[in-house]
Amino acid sequence: MNRSIQALQDALSFPTISYSQRSLMDSAVFEGFVKRLQFHYPLIFKHAHITRFHQHTHLFHFKGENDTHPIALMGHYDVVPVSSTWSVPPFSGHIQDNYIYGRGALDMKGHLIAVFESIERLLEQGYKFNQDLYIMMGHNEETGSDEADSGAEAMMNHLKSCGIKLHLVIDEGGNYISKEQLHVNQDLTLIGIGEKGYMDVRAIVNDPGGHSSTPPKHSALVEPMKLGVHVETHKFKPVLNPATVAMFKACAPFASFPHSLYYRYPQIFKWFILNDCLQDPKLAAHFRTTAVMTMVSGASSMNVLPQVGLVNLNVRIAPHQTSQDILKAFNNVKGSNVRLEVDFANEPTPISRLDDGVFDDVVSCLQSVYPSMSLVVPSLMVAATDARYMHEISDHVFRACPFESMKEDRHTVHADNERLSLDSFEKGILFFTKIIKTFA
Repeated sequence: MNRSIQALQDALSFPTISYSQRSLMDSAVFEGFVKRLQFHYPLIFKHAHITRFHQHTHLFHFKGENDTHPIALMGHYDVVPVSSTWSVPPFSGHIQDNYIYGRGALDMKGHLIAVFESIERLLEQGYKFNQDLYIMMGHNEETGSDEADSGAEAMMNHLKSCGIKLHLVIDEGGNYISKEQLHVNQDLTLIGIGEKGYMDVRAIVNDPGGHSSTPPKHSALVEPMKLGVHVETHKFKPVLNPATVAMFKACAPFASFPHSLYYRYPQIFKWFILNDCLQDPKLAAHFRTTAVMTMVSGASSMNVLPQVGLVNLNVRIAPHQTSQDILKAFNNVKGSNVRLEVDFANEPTPISRLDDGVFDDVVSCLQSVYPSMSLVVPSLMVAATDARYMHEISDHVFRACPFESMKEDRHTVHADNERLSLDSFEKGILFFTKIIKTFA
């Protein structure tokens, strides 16, 4: 078995589960992961200057001949918990039918090990970096990206304080869209160039409570639920943002008529584009702010009136809006007894530059490894990644998936039997090698 597969197996064997309740995180497991990484990749640990943040986040810095266009490859090694219904041991790195199984195979230890393997191979060959290169290895993306102890934010602040502006950042987050969804002649590979904002709003009503056999006109749950139902049935207005405009323009040469015309001039034909895309909820999320009820709480017993009725609204904010816009919209339609509390909010990120060739060079690196990916387009990331922090210190923050097998297996991310094709894993290593040779 070659080193890269053994390293990934070992990486998957460590249950580096991150929890919002930090006391539940096993520090020894995280330390064990890093020590095993050092065993497999000694040259990286020898040649890099390593800075640690919040104990377990690591920033590796390789000095290049120049520091004018430094680049960073991001990844996190924490994972989400597992259920008891896996068909294979989730922390064994089980290999079957040319797939490796384990929590984190796709999200995102496979990505991270591919980065390390590519750099170690180059160091073994005596490769000299032309530009400074960083590996950003976070430990709490799954639960801490927005917390005070965010490893990603700490790395960004450190680089910012050093006056460093990154020429390129690559993190997780690439996706795929089937050709039928956008009326093109082949499937699309998406590279995220920006992210929606994130917000949790709690709609709360307080009530004296009492026995359910003598209810008041409305229990404490009614008005929060009414707000939730209104929000879900009255969608936010869709807008063509810069990321989606760029996506459609890139699709135009591959689209059938009349969509080829619509995509070439998306602002002129935006009504036709939106009317078509809004029929698909997954596509619709690229154009509008989404809000959905995710949690409801009431009484502690079935025959007791709730003293507190609470509905949590999870909001993903489109680039043309802000958290204050959303809060104003909710206040305009909520009941008079409802109190709104913002549990957390961050704003949409800026959209990365596309006009200077950097994005095109990243696309070329991907296509050199996967020639079948002839339609690689920019897009808006509708979920959240650690990369959101890096827009503050870089004009080119891209979220790319180096594994083509993600197309078929993305349903396993955060689910049972997460897996990664070993063929895609090896090609992911080649992708990062191409990136480094092109930019560093």
